[in-house]
Amino acid sequence: MVLFESIEAFIIALTITYIYYKYRFNFWKKRNVFNPTPSFPMGNMTAIMTRRKQAGVYAHDVYLKYKDHRIFGVYLLFKPILVIADPNIIQIILTKKFESFHDRGLYINEKINPLFDNLVFINGKKWKSLRQKLRHTFTTENLKQMFDIVKVCGEELTNYLETKAQMRDSVEMKDMFARYTTDVIMSTVFGIKSNCIEESNNEYRKQSKNILRMKISRIILNMSMPGIMDLFSIPLIDRSVNTFFTNLFRKSVKNRRAHKEIIRYDFMNILIQLMDNGYEVESDNDEKTDVTSTVNKLTMEEATSQSFIFFLVGFETSAATSMVAIYKLAENQDIQNKVRQEIDEILKKHGGLTYDAVNEMTYLEKVINGKY
Repeated sequence: MVLFESIEAFIIALTITYIYYKYRFNFWKKRNVFNPTPSFPMGNMTAIMTRRKQAGVYAHDVYLKYKDHRIFGVYLLFKPILVIADPNIIQIILTKKFESFHDRGLYINEKINPLFDNLVFINGKKWKSLRQKLRHTFTTENLKQMFDIVKVCGEELTNYLETKAQMRDSVEMKDMFARYTTDVIMSTVFGIKSNCIEESNNEYRKQSKNILRMKISRIILNMSMPGIMDLFSIPLIDRSVNTFFTNLFRKSVKNRRAHKEIIRYDFMNILIQLMDNGYEVESDNDEKTDVTSTVNKLTMEEATSQSFIFFLVGFETSAATSMVAIYKLAENQDIQNKVRQEIDEILKKHGGLTYDAVNEMTYLEKVINGKY
């Protein structure tokens, strides 16, 4: 009897769920917006959820297949998502109509995921306020000041690879670039020498790997049914990652404030200024910012979140881009020779590697962008 009642309850629940999904799948139809036929229960994301396609490949394929519609709708589970496939409409949204579309369409519970309380995930007035504070973060002046820090990491990578070449050791370049970019971002964002190039499996490298172990199912669930994530307090990333980066950032801030006489021009320095002053203290060469009393200071938690997101979106994307670029250069010797010639000529012109020299390497930029 109990078993029968359980089966009956399950069937009823499944039926209600099915009806609910079918009702939700009418969202685009009711609005006369074309949408590929969804399937229960994953909407249009079955290929991603079953790992038959990587998310980027899926987005690429869907765009090519339906771009003639200019706009079309898809379903992430039961959540309707509008896809803009027309560049002209995209331009209008990002310029004239931006005030109506500034939200990322993402949800995050900062209590469960404190490191995700950043520009990528937050919405509304909070996003606007934070964007205002960080709008000058990557100015030309700031990038020039950080260039020497990046250059040091590049020299360490060069020395390491030269040693490996002399010993005729093989190098797994995907991992090598990930170690290099971890060193770069740890240095520019946290002001810490992580030494991942030399130490392939130290704590910094372990934590960067842990970040990439985010489950696609959790990401999709958080985007489509965040209430379930909240109900069961399910974090997007392992809690050890949150503890590690929070402690790392706080220790770095404490050390900087204890040694104010040592000025390091990196992202950490900018964040500390935003925490202490509510604005970035610009150099003597720049015009002074007119700061009003309405500008709020960054909290420690907000600053920690910004440092984390720059690490998250920076190290793996840069590593993957570098890996693909050198693979393509290895396949195309003529392009490789042309890139090398440009680099040699510009380095000679500038007397070495500088920020301005890199900006003049237009063909190298094309190769990195895959437009050679």
